[in-house]
Amino acid sequence: MPIEPYRDTKIFIYRNKNDLENREGEVIDADVEDFCEQYCSLTSAKCKASYKTSQSIDDMFNDMSSKQLEANPCISH
Repeated sequence: MPIEPYRDTKIFIYRNKNDLENREGEVIDADVEDFCEQYCSLTSAKCKASYKTSQSIDDMFNDMSSKQLEANPCISH
């Protein structure tokens, strides 16, 4: 896929249910790394999270909002 038309697109990869173990159909770390390598110019962030335990949830939203502000400095705080 040509990247040029999508150069302003940002991809955030956040995987939920990190508090569970041995989940069938789970996306493994290697799959995420492969995707990020293939689309490195579009990938802005990646993180494992758990809404149940609140692990990384604040970090996730803070990261997304700071990346948006960096990309769009006209947006006021």
